[in-house]
Amino acid sequence: MNNRQTVVRQAYEQAIAQSDYLQNGISEFLPDSRIGRLELVTTGEYCDFDFDTVEIETIEQSVPQTVIDAFDRHVWFSQYCLTEIYVLKLPVADQETYAIAVSGLVGDGWDNACKFLDVFDTSGEFVVAVDVQGEILNWRDRPFDGDDFPTPASLWAERENGDRDRPPLWSEATATQIERNDALTRLFFFFAEE
Repeated sequence: MNNRQTVVRQAYEQAIAQSDYLQNGISEFLPDSRIGRLELVTTGEYCDFDFDTVEIETIEQSVPQTVIDAFDRHVWFSQYCLTEIYVLKLPVADQETYAIAVSGLVGDGWDNACKFLDVFDTSGEFVVAVDVQGEILNWRDRPFDGDDFPTPASLWAERENGDRDRPPLWSEATATQIERNDALTRLFFFFAEE
């Protein structure tokens, strides 16, 4: 591990330890550092997977393209394994870093319990990733991929030729209504009770 990875790792270890991330998950992790997100929201309607709306807040264009691409990659994974995603901008040693924080949905009959972070430097180069399992932090030297989730998605490299027998659990094409304004897109899904 190089010095840059060590410094970034220590900063994120401290941020995780000092936040409510371990107790409350991604929704409470560094809220003042957020610059983009995907949330699976329940508005009170009946739904199969404990959400009926997907809210996607676009990342500002001043962020490195590799970070935007990483967010898009995790949005694609979310369609198959149901995750929420927050993009964070956090200074470390006088330089900005970006993290894609991911948390899997756990609900009625669905268990994708996971908490991941992919971390990038100010230029958008991948630095380190961490799988947060309770108070144990499992560090990795590669970004997370589809088979890292408890409820796996296809691998990112196989997204064009992925499992055609397994349609996405949500998508713009399956939304019953779409609202777009400024940087926020809301996809509404109303699942009929059977």
